[in-house]
Amino acid sequence: MRTKLMFWLFMISVLFDACKKNHDFGPVYLENSDTNTISDNATYLLVGCEGTFQLGNASISLIDLDSSRVKNNAYFDENGRAIGDVLQSIKVIDDFIYVVVNNSGLVKKLDSNLYEVGEVKGLISPRYVELLGNRLIVSDLYANKLSIIDTQSLGVVGEVPLEGWTERLVQFQDKIIVEIVDKKQLVEILSDGRLGRQLNLSFEPIQVMTLGEKLLICGNYSNQNSSVVMVLNDRLETLDSISVDQKLVNADLIGDTLFVLTDSHVRMFEMTIAEEVKSLIHNVQDAYGILADRKFGVFVCDAKDYLSNGEVFRFDISLTHKIRSYSVGIIPQAMVIVERP
Repeated sequence: MRTKLMFWLFMISVLFDACKKNHDFGPVYLENSDTNTISDNATYLLVGCEGTFQLGNASISLIDLDSSRVKNNAYFDENGRAIGDVLQSIKVIDDFIYVVVNNSGLVKKLDSNLYEVGEVKGLISPRYVELLGNRLIVSDLYANKLSIIDTQSLGVVGEVPLEGWTERLVQFQDKIIVEIVDKKQLVEILSDGRLGRQLNLSFEPIQVMTLGEKLLICGNYSNQNSSVVMVLNDRLETLDSISVDQKLVNADLIGDTLFVLTDSHVRMFEMTIAEEVKSLIHNVQDAYGILADRKFGVFVCDAKDYLSNGEVFRFDISLTHKIRSYSVGIIPQAMVIVERP
């Protein structure tokens, strides 16, 4: 009898507890659900997540910058398959989104809804793409060449032999400037595909961007905990430079304002006076990428432990405070802001 009484008292307590509102469980991060939909006519941050090397779990996350909803695995939902192994970079060109999938040897061409309309196959280890005329120029880690791709057929129509690890590219006037990381060089690719000027550097290039009619290049010194920001003219001659007392992870530019990401800080430099004007301790576990936007702020990718889902931190553009963070896919690092039709 005592046993039965204890049983019923236990069941009543369970039912009572189940009816209580529980603040410790439930959809605490509902806005980060993989099943969220992104509004039409929204502005969203498209986050390319590398995924774990050789596991084929690269992905794309969408962050609605108006509602703060997050849709993870957005490419899979649109196409019914995974995007590939190690998503390296994303470039928006003429309303199409080009996604470089490094370890799969692919460049995928997507529409604004992330539906795949074509792909470039057979590349060795592609890294970044840039437009030169009506052709895509693709850098590569191991190929010792740049590949030239027709944007319509997506076929390889040529190549530029270039020994070494070619990395970031930028369109500058009527040519392409490409980094050769292991050789510490910048090289011009002319509009007809020929090699132009070459600049030997004293540091390993990390990022190259246009600054009006000038070039801006950032890089790290070997065996030193320091980096440099250099401004070059169109003849690849040095106009100005800034020494930075930390190694940089990445950088982004808005107008004349440069945002430098280090392991511990986001640092703001005003290039008109070549001086640092602001810095913020970001408290990110493993800073991996940065994007700055005048309207929406500064976004920093956190790769965390490189095995579990990462995070994107959002700061105000003046670097006074963190606005919020978003849970995304594994190893987020490539980011672009896109208007969804």
